[in-house]
Amino acid sequence: MTEKKERKKIQNIHQALSAAVSSIHLAKRLLNELEEAKERDPRELPGVFGTFNGHEMVTEEGEKYQVPENYASKSELVYGDRLKMIDKEGRNFFKQVERVKRREIRGVLAKKDGAWHVVDSHGSYRLLPAAVSYYQGEEGDEAVALIPEENERAPFAALKNVLKNEEDKQLGGEEQSRGEGKKMQEKNEEEK
Repeated sequence: MTEKKERKKIQNIHQALSAAVSSIHLAKRLLNELEEAKERDPRELPGVFGTFNGHEMVTEEGEKYQVPENYASKSELVYGDRLKMIDKEGRNFFKQVERVKRREIRGVLAKKDGAWHVVDSHGSYRLLPAAVSYYQGEEGDEAVALIPEENERAPFAALKNVLKNEEDKQLGGEEQSRGEGKKMQEKNEEEK
């Protein structure tokens, strides 16, 4: 092989290595950007803030945006939670950005004027139909729900669990609730 051909091969190898290094640096930068965007706090993303009223997000200006029942149920949104609506590719997505302190209550499922409620010794709280359906609740079933700790008069509660048998009731629904909560969280992640 001539000296000229060897120099040309060496030059080609240097160019190929340089291109490979550049590609690796670009890939690392893009990966870092994706990871940072994924970890970014939803409060930093452009969007609209509001407060959850049991089935809608209400902005400070009084505008109302329907929150999907499945999201509200799976996230166990409670009356007063702060949300942010983010527009992604023409679709609205809601992110919970601040949770009110919660208090767990136990009551009985009932239907009033066609709407689901959980009734306890303090009052009656409306429930989202999607949550009752998910837990296969029926009138008269014992249920565990969440209400705002600072607002017992809130009109809505978040359904945490329906207690179907004596073992559930004796455990207070804690074991089943943890398992069902994990299932709901996994299902929610799959839908994202």
